[in-house]
Amino acid sequence: MKRLFIALPPREEEAGALWRQWEARRVSSPRIRWLSPENYHITLIFLGPVEEERFSLIADAMDAAAPLYEPFILNAAGAARFPKRGDPRVYVEALEDPSGRLSSLYSLLYRNLERDFPLEKRKFLPHITTARLKSSSPPLPPCGGAALVFHLDRMVLFESLLHPDGAVYSPLYELPFGS
Repeated sequence: MKRLFIALPPREEEAGALWRQWEARRVSSPRIRWLSPENYHITLIFLGPVEEERFSLIADAMDAAAPLYEPFILNAAGAARFPKRGDPRVYVEALEDPSGRLSSLYSLLYRNLERDFPLEKRKFLPHITTARLKSSSPPLPPCGGAALVFHLDRMVLFESLLHPDGAVYSPLYELPFGS
């Protein structure tokens, strides 16, 4: 079994810009594990452990959805933490989806996969996780910077391998939008 999720990775230069923008927020703490820019992504669907013989069901859902959508352009909406109440588990860069197109893609994939996989039921909030927290952590300091824009032109099925230093993401299947 492989631990899988479907996500939209930002372009390398945009991930680098986000990393630099968060530089003033990064603090040295054993309770905070900062993700590297190559691990930045917008998770659409977390599938969890999946047997290899079921991968084709995921590819079919992605194949059906990708041609229906042109690439996405999303604006950064600022730093946030999840969950908003209690001790946060992650720091994120929230993203704006004013057209609702990304939410529409999420809904389509969710409907096409929920009959075959036990998917999490939670509201879709587009974001890029920048840090994972091991316990209660300091509040996010404010940080200025240029408004960031993300061009998302492909959807990727990733495998997530968990390691003591953090997860390693490997692409298994990739589709450009509008294909």
